[in-house]
Order: sequence, then C-alpha cells, then structure tokens
Amino acid sequence: MPEKPYYEELLQQQMILSKAQDIAHIGSWDLDIENNVLIWSDENYKIFGIPKGKKLAYEDFLNYVHPEDREYVHSKWKEALSQKIYDIEHRLLVEGRVKWVREKAELRFNENGECTGATGFTHDITEQKLSEKALRANEDRFRALFENMYDGVAIYRHEDEGDDFVFININKSGQTLSKVKKFQIIGKPITKVFPGVKEMGMLESLRKVYRTGRTEKLPMRLYKDERITQWVDNTIFRLPSKEIVAVYRDESERYIADEKVKMMNKELEKRVEQRTRQLQNINEE
Repeated sequence: MPEKPYYEELLQQQMILSKAQDIAHIGSWDLDIENNVLIWSDENYKIFGIPKGKKLAYEDFLNYVHPEDREYVHSKWKEALSQKIYDIEHRLLVEGRVKWVREKAELRFNENGECTGATGFTHDITEQKLSEKALRANEDRFRALFENMYDGVAIYRHEDEGDDFVFININKSGQTLSKVKKFQIIGKPITKVFPGVKEMGMLESLRKVYRTGRTEKLPMRLYKDERITQWVDNTIFRLPSKEIVAVYRDESERYIADEKVKMMNKELEKRVEQRTRQLQNINEE
C-alpha cells in the first residue's frame, strides 16, 4: 500500500487539475470502446449539464449534442475511427440552452488497426462564439452605416512613414462624389488618384493628422484636376489602427449659391448707393 503522503500528493494534484479545468472551462474524458464505457471529469459533466457520476456511453453523449449537429458529430467520429483527426466544434442543447464546444481526441488502436478507446477534451467556447456573433453584428452595422452615409468616406493606410496615403476603402457616396469606382482606386496612392490634393492642402492635413492624431477640418476647399473640379468640405481623423479616415461632401452647389447671394448683395448695395446719391443730389438742388 502506498504511503499516506503519496495519497495526499495525488489528491492535491487532482484538486489542482479539477480547479484548472473549472477556470478554463475545459473538461476531459476517456472512452473505452470495447466495453462502451465513457468516463468524464467533473468539468465535463458541468459543461453538459449532467449530474456528476452518472454512468455514460457514447450514445448518451450523442443525445446531448444539438439535433442539427448530431449527424455531423457522428460522421466525424466515424472518420476518426478510420484514423482521421477528431477536432471539431459543435453545439450542445443543455436544459433548453444552446452551448458551443470544441472537442479534440486522440484515439487508441490495436495492432489490427481497430480502435480500442479514446482520450479527449471538451472546451466550452460559448462565450467566444457569442463574442464573435456580437462582433459580426457590429461589423454588419458599421458596414451598413458606411455604405449608406450621405457623405463620402474614404479610408487610407499610410505609406512611406506617412508621406503618402493609399486607399483601402471608399463608400458608395464617395465613389459617386469623386466620380470613381472602388476597384479602380483600392491600393493606389491618393496623390495618383487625385493629383490636386497637394494644391488644395488636403495632403498636408492627412500628414498632420497621421503625425498628431488630432482631427483636422478643411472647410470648403477647391479641388481641381484634369478630370473634376469641386468645392469640397473634409473632416479627417485617425483610427486607433493609425488608418486615416476622410469624411467629405461636395459643396459645389452651396458655393455657387453663396457666390450668387454675394453678387446679389453687392448689386443691392450698389443700387442703394446709387439711389442714395440721387436723393442727395435732389436735396442739394
């Protein structure tokens, strides 16, 4: 009989292993195929929502797999019996609640190539899957907002240590306002696509925002090249990833309208001045 300290050490190791499995949400299991006996760790019982110590067989495990995943899991297990890798993700249905798990196992084979058993782990990845789902939902919301904004939005990555900037995305409004197609400009420097950005002051603003991280606004600037002429309003900011975003709109119509109002005001002032002089001349007579 082993000495008492050995039992104590073994018990302590088992307690540490059990605690580690609880913290990591990873259970372990062993399947004796010849006797169809499935042995689970405490954490594995917890993951599946089964009372600890309940006797189990492979069929019992399969019954806890989500009905829509059951055929997939069973087919992967049959493949593993032919010495293929068993490393899968699937759902469980535990007391009406869906859980996601990753399962991986190493199978044991005899000299005839027959599987005699397997040892593996079950990792509860439900939180990870929920986080991925939430992230996808956020990405979908961002994509919908990005593509349906009234303003044009262009995203750039810096090149040559922030000396030039390359298009990595542009929304639908941006393509319409700038009279370009996305596939034509992605991966190209802004100085090649819009050679007038330096003259209008935007290139320097992009560089400044990249260096300082402070948002820069360029109200009503004239952009002009051989292809287009526009009065554009830009707001430029830097993302945590150091990508640069420009939100802009074509203000050409507003500029023309403002110029007309200015001309009308000047004309009105001129007429008022002329009328005032006429009245003064009359009074002097």
